[in-house]
Amino acid sequence: MTMSQQIPQHIRAEIVGRLGRITLIRPEALNALTRTMIRDIHAQLLEWAENPSISAIVLRGEGRAFCAGGDIKAVWEAVGRDEHPGGFFWDEYLLDHYIHHYPKPVVSLMDGFVMGGGAGISILGSHRVATEATRFAMPETAIGFYPDAGGTYFLSRLAPDIARYLGVTGARIDGADCLHCGLATHFVPAAKLDELEAAMAHGPDLETALSEFSAHPGESGLDRDRGAIRRVFGREELAGILAALDAEQSPWGEQARSLVAGAAPSSMALTLLQLRQGAGKTLAETLIVEYRLSLRQTRSNDFHEGVRARLVDRSRPPSWSDLASEAALLALFAPLDEAELPLS
Repeated sequence: MTMSQQIPQHIRAEIVGRLGRITLIRPEALNALTRTMIRDIHAQLLEWAENPSISAIVLRGEGRAFCAGGDIKAVWEAVGRDEHPGGFFWDEYLLDHYIHHYPKPVVSLMDGFVMGGGAGISILGSHRVATEATRFAMPETAIGFYPDAGGTYFLSRLAPDIARYLGVTGARIDGADCLHCGLATHFVPAAKLDELEAAMAHGPDLETALSEFSAHPGESGLDRDRGAIRRVFGREELAGILAALDAEQSPWGEQARSLVAGAAPSSMALTLLQLRQGAGKTLAETLIVEYRLSLRQTRSNDFHEGVRARLVDRSRPPSWSDLASEAALLALFAPLDEAELPLS
C-alpha cells in the first residue's frame, strides 16, 4: 500500500512499504534545489525519523536528472539586489549534515545528472546507487565558485589526484566511475530501479535487495585514464598542475585542458586549498568553513561573471579576475563576524 502527500514546491513524499520516498519533481530545471525544496526535504526527514514503520529513506528525481545542483541563479539575483545570500547556504548545509547523520539509511538513486547541491544530498547519505545514466560533476569552478555542499568532505576522501581532477576541472564522470572511485556504493541498471525499490520496500532487508540488484558497471574511464590523471593532478599546486597539463599528450589531456580553460583561476586555486584543508576534518567542520567561503565568494567578481556568462545572459565569456594570492584565498576561510553555521 502506498500513502502519498503533495508538499508544495516540487517535492513528493510517500510511504511505500517500509520506505519513506522523497521524489524531486522539478524536471524542467533538472530538479535543481530551491530553498523551499531544501526546507521541505529537511522537515519531511525530521518527521520520518520518528516514524517506527519507516526503516529507510529513498531519494530520487523525476525526469533525466537526480538533481543538477542548487538554484544558484536565485542566489546570484539576491546578491545583485544587495540581499544577504546566506539563507540558502545555511539551510542547504544543515540539510546535508542531517542527511549524513540520519538515524536511518538514506538511499539515493543517482540516475541522470548529479551535480553540486545534488551531490551533497546524495553522496553524504549512507547508500548511493549509480546507473549507466549517472552523470556526476562538481562544476563550480566554471561559475567562479568552488565545490560546496559537502564537497570539501567527500572529495577530500577520494584518492588525492582524483579529488583534485574532479574539483578543479568540474569533469563529468559516469556511474562506472562513481563506483570505481567510491562516490557510489552500488551500481544498478536504470531499468531495474523500480524493482530494486520494491524489493527494499517489501523484501527481507535493504542490504539483501541492494546486493541482489547490483551489477557490473563496465569499464571506468577514471581507471583507464588514471596514469594521465596522476601525472597531472598528482601535484598539489595549481602552477604545477597547469604546467603538467600543458605537457600532457593524450585524449584525456585535451579534454581536461578544455575544462580548465573555462574555469576561474582563483576558483581552481581555492579548490585545491579547500581540499588540503578539508583532509581529516569532520563534515561539520568542513560545512562551517564552506558557509564562510560561500558568503564571501558569492560577493566576488568571479561569481558574478561566472553565473552571468553560464546561466543568465550567456552573451559573452566571463571576465575572470587575476589569480588571487594564497594570502587572499586563506582570508576567505577566516571566522565570520556574523553568525556561523550552528554545527559543533
